[in-house]
Amino acid sequence: MACLLVLVAQLGFAQVQEAPGANTTSEQDTALADRISQAYDHVDGLEPVRVEVDSGIVTLSGEVVSEELRERAIDLGSRFEGVLDVQDNLAVSTSLGDRIGPAMARFEERTMRVVYSLPLLIVGLVILWLAWVFARWLSTREWIGRRLRQNPFMADIVRQLVRAVVMVGAMLFVLDLLELTALVGAVLGAAGVATLAIGFAFRDLIENYIASVLLSVRQPFEPNDLVHIGDHLGKVTRLTSRATVLITPEGNHVRIPNATVFKAEMVNYSRNPQRRFQFDVGVDVELELLPVQSLAERIVGGIDGVLDDPAPFCLVMELGDSSVILRVFGWVDQREYDFGRVRSEAIRQVKEAFDEADIVMPEPIYNIKMLSPKAGAESTPNDTVAPRPVRPTQLAASEQPKGADTRSQDEIAPALEREAADGQNLLDEAAEKE
Repeated sequence: MACLLVLVAQLGFAQVQEAPGANTTSEQDTALADRISQAYDHVDGLEPVRVEVDSGIVTLSGEVVSEELRERAIDLGSRFEGVLDVQDNLAVSTSLGDRIGPAMARFEERTMRVVYSLPLLIVGLVILWLAWVFARWLSTREWIGRRLRQNPFMADIVRQLVRAVVMVGAMLFVLDLLELTALVGAVLGAAGVATLAIGFAFRDLIENYIASVLLSVRQPFEPNDLVHIGDHLGKVTRLTSRATVLITPEGNHVRIPNATVFKAEMVNYSRNPQRRFQFDVGVDVELELLPVQSLAERIVGGIDGVLDDPAPFCLVMELGDSSVILRVFGWVDQREYDFGRVRSEAIRQVKEAFDEADIVMPEPIYNIKMLSPKAGAESTPNDTVAPRPVRPTQLAASEQPKGADTRSQDEIAPALEREAADGQNLLDEAAEKE
């Protein structure tokens, strides 16, 4: 019995000790709920929210007209000191009347902001127009493209860049005037993403454009130059912002993307007007070679279009089974004479000179051994040699053919002129060359 009395006494004492603390917690919760409710009363749309606090746990109930207001109520309630957690029991109203009123209020507020900002907006538009006029005037100044006068393409790019810089500066000033500088970051971010996407989508076009700029700055060829680019041989007629246009010796129109031209191996046959040709001729192994070489050099040196300096020369290249291979070299000035015609005439005259001098140009000889039908018996080799073909009757002196015309005859010149006059051409004869 004594123990029971002691236990009851202790429980009563504990209740007496806990009662003041419980009252304090309840008062704190009530004060916290009042503060949160007062804050909601000052925020449009949060007035209907009911707040209950129990030991620092805030419970929100009621209806709001939008999801945005619901999130705002939760965020605002969690910022008060002493709040441990926020329980969301809010409902978003679907009533048409509840939604139209706030929407109309927001629309009216934004409309009034636009009306109040009209003077600044007009001033901003005037500034942009003045900047556009100034940019056009500045880009036409002669000193802008003075150093690029020999490259109209680069001069035009610089003028466009000047206009862009002026307009971007004016737009940033207007945005700052309208207090929309926060929009600049969003615009620049969107522009960066858009630029990246456009770069991937139009990679080939951008690559060709950059190659066009580089080719126009350091031109590896001039108009009418004979070039070999990749698998294409022809004369250059135009360089556009996307492609290089060639006219082949057959008169075909070839259009090569500038990116391919910039990366490809290129042979320019016209950059150096002097070009060397060569051809091989076989002579009999029994002949003395020095007189034969001298004859070939003298014949080639007398052809119209073959230069005296450097002089033609003939080398012994190979000792074959039935002939000695000589290689004849000569130089042509391509500004006045056609390379292919001079080489053709050199081959023809050397062949005729060798024929007249009885210099044998043998064909390959094969020895055929014939066996008789009898076993082990061999037939007598046939030592008969086929007679040499008889030359045609010599023509009279008046009927002898003269040397071929080796002067330059550009059959595709009309096609080159038509193509060069048809549209954009970034080639400039006065521009710096590689």
